Amino acid sequence: MPRMISLLLLAALSAPPAYAQPGAWFLWSRHGECVDPNIALQHMMRGFPRIAGPDDFAAEMQRRGAHIETTREPQGIRNMVQVDVPERGWSLTFVQQAHCQAMSTGPR
Repeated sequence: MPRMISLLLLAALSAPPAYAQPGAWFLWSRHGECVDPNIALQHMMRGFPRIAGPDDFAAEMQRRGAHIETTREPQGIRNMVQVDVPERGWSLTFVQQAHCQAMSTGPR
């Protein structure tokens, strides 16, 4: 029974967010999956405010005193922004929903 609950929770976390719309931003995982940034960031840092995309994330991290490095369209890939937070060892890749759909599986 506990395994079933874990599977249901995992399915709920990986479902596309109801508010997803064209132009919405997602985090791109190293396995090529798109994830809701607000869910992922809550796992990384409790109490992190809801964000709409990479600019909100960068602004919040700067507000918290972190140095950030932003690269728009890394390697010429449209609809992608990479935000690095060196002192935390984070390198987050934000992609828009159109990119997720083009990469096959869609947002999770």
